[in-house]
Amino acid sequence: MHRSYLVDLSPAEEIEAFLRDCLGSRRYKNCRRLKRRLEDRVDFRFTVHTENMDPGTYRELMAGLRTMIGRRFAQKDVNHDSLGRWEDIVRHTWDRIRDNQASLMAIYDGDTPISIGLNYHRQGVMASAITGFDTEYEPFGLGKLMLLEKIRWAFANDLRIVDLGWGDLKHKEDLANRMEAYRTEVVYPAARPHLRLLAWGIAQFLRFKHRKTEWS
Repeated sequence: MHRSYLVDLSPAEEIEAFLRDCLGSRRYKNCRRLKRRLEDRVDFRFTVHTENMDPGTYRELMAGLRTMIGRRFAQKDVNHDSLGRWEDIVRHTWDRIRDNQASLMAIYDGDTPISIGLNYHRQGVMASAITGFDTEYEPFGLGKLMLLEKIRWAFANDLRIVDLGWGDLKHKEDLANRMEAYRTEVVYPAARPHLRLLAWGIAQFLRFKHRKTEWS
């Protein structure tokens, strides 16, 4: 069973004070220092794309995000689940963006995206779905900086829960003020008992997959 890391923004009155309390003064100052270093070295720009997004920009950013996570996870020698169903994600997410239920965020160096984040949001909750960054900019802590920008944007847009997803990463542990357990269930129609064996096989596969992820 995996834990989901949540940032509950309900107690926040001012977002920077809230982030400072979550991270602690030292880590918060370090994140601000990383952002200043990045701004001094590149032509920094942060953009959020929602329901009025241009289709061409959408295709470019989704292609860029796929490249980023592909390269990053190849370096780590770990598979990223999303890559095997990328075209479905691209089609599905475009509809969600047009309905204002998803957003794409990008940190740019001039006109070049160096970090891209995909989010889904509904009923006051924003799920941080996928984040990628150009590995050449890794020393600037782009994963952390993008996550902080996501939380700031969620607060400014009255989204009170940011779901950071599962995966025991240090920056998630630092920011999360709530944790919930994920539970995966395999369901089959009771009227079709011959599917029970298939459901059992799927459950065993998922159990093995989760264990392999924890070992990686």
